[in-house]
Formats: sequence, C-alpha cells, structure tokens
Amino acid sequence: MAKDTQKAVPLTEEQLIERESALKIAEQKLSDDQANFVLEQNKFEEEKEAFETEKAQFKADIDFFQKRKADLEAREKALEEKSEVKSEKKVDPVAFEFEGEKYQFTDDAPQLINYGGQPFSQKEISENEEVLIQFIGGNSSLIIKK
Repeated sequence: MAKDTQKAVPLTEEQLIERESALKIAEQKLSDDQANFVLEQNKFEEEKEAFETEKAQFKADIDFFQKRKADLEAREKALEEKSEVKSEKKVDPVAFEFEGEKYQFTDDAPQLINYGGQPFSQKEISENEEVLIQFIGGNSSLIIKK
C-alpha cells in the first residue's frame, strides 16, 4: 500500500471567506427550495382535494344518470307493451255497398274518424248516406273501391 505523503494545507482567510460565502449562497438556495417545495406541496394538496371533490361529484352524476336511464328504459318498455296491446286490437276495415258499388275503408284508416266535429266509427259512416256522399264524392283517401 502506498503511504499518504500529502499534508493538509490550511486554507487562507480569503479562501475561508469564499467558502463561507458559497455556503451561505447554498444555504439560501436550499431555504428557497424548501419554501418552494412547501408551496408546491400545498398547491398539490389543494388540487388533490379539488380532484377528489370532482371525482365524488362525477360518481354521483353517474349514479343519477344510471337511475334515470333505468327509469327511461322502464318507461320505454311500458310504452312498447301498451303499443303492442293497441296493435293487437287492429280490426279489419269495414266493407260496404253504396249505389250498387262495393267499397272498403283502407287498412290504415282509423277506427274513429272525425267528421263535422263529431267522431264516427267506420261502421257508422258506412250506414250514413250523407256522410258517405261526402267521403266518396270527395275522393277521400280513407275509402277505396273494390
């Protein structure tokens, strides 16, 4: 092993002042960095708290919308069931004879037809000659000739 032949040389006063100055600058920088760290840490905590609040609100919104979606789907299903019931009650259009000719209401003609402010069924219209004259003479799209 090699012997340590170098001796420590004491620093001059000028060198000590320079080192002291450098240490004070480093200490000030460290102090500033610590203050900045504390500020950033506080800012981070505030942002984290705001994020958690938004996250909780978002979860509440999701729950709300899922409940509303379930309600809407239930209402749509009920409406579909009602419309299926109505469509099952479809009655064949009424056929009748007028002035020796055979006529029939169209398949898409409603069962109740407003005429003169009053609702008439297809059967009532087929039995009322005055109304038939208006519908047939007026070339109504609700009645077709057979």
